[in-house]
Amino acid sequence: MKLSNLRAYFISQASKPGAILLVCLLILGGVSYVQNYFSGKYSFHKQKYDDLRSKIFTIDHNIAKTKAAQLTWEKIKNNNFNKIGLRIEEAKKVIDTASKDHFINNLSINLSSPVIRKDVIKSRIGLEYSEIDIGLSSYLDTEVFNFIDELGKNIPGLLNYTSIDISSLDIDINDSLLQNIKQGGYKDLVQAKINIVWQDFIRLKESNINDENK
Repeated sequence: MKLSNLRAYFISQASKPGAILLVCLLILGGVSYVQNYFSGKYSFHKQKYDDLRSKIFTIDHNIAKTKAAQLTWEKIKNNNFNKIGLRIEEAKKVIDTASKDHFINNLSINLSSPVIRKDVIKSRIGLEYSEIDIGLSSYLDTEVFNFIDELGKNIPGLLNYTSIDISSLDIDINDSLLQNIKQGGYKDLVQAKINIVWQDFIRLKESNINDENK
């Protein structure tokens, strides 16, 4: 073998590992590119899916609100439906009964003066509303939720809970605590603040209608 041919042979042999490494790098680079490409595609479509799902949820929510409004106004057509506005005395009785049934303590209630909504007037029927702020405490959060549920079921009219804030004392439940509860202690283990918009239909007098048309 000539010297020039021998030199070329050794160079070609020596360059093989580098060539193999280069090929491997190219393959890995291609795989990485493909992974990134499909990962980007997946992220893009997932974002589109999440956005679409959010829009569908919003649409469903608005449809539900519209149906609820239609049902509310359909009640007016029922001659047996009371149109005398907010029945405060009845609401007080419901709250008193619910507070006793569910071991509610430190009950405080602030009721704003009833007002007729100017944006909801239909023929001679209006919507009277008031805001109710309730503060209370109890032994268990379940009793608070049962109290809230009973108000929603039994207070005449339409209740819209705008905020419910419930907090509890950070103490361990043990035999000593339970014994104190039996003896009338720890009445404020759970505290709650509830804000409600209370509404009901009212038959408008001629003076009310004239005021609204001014």
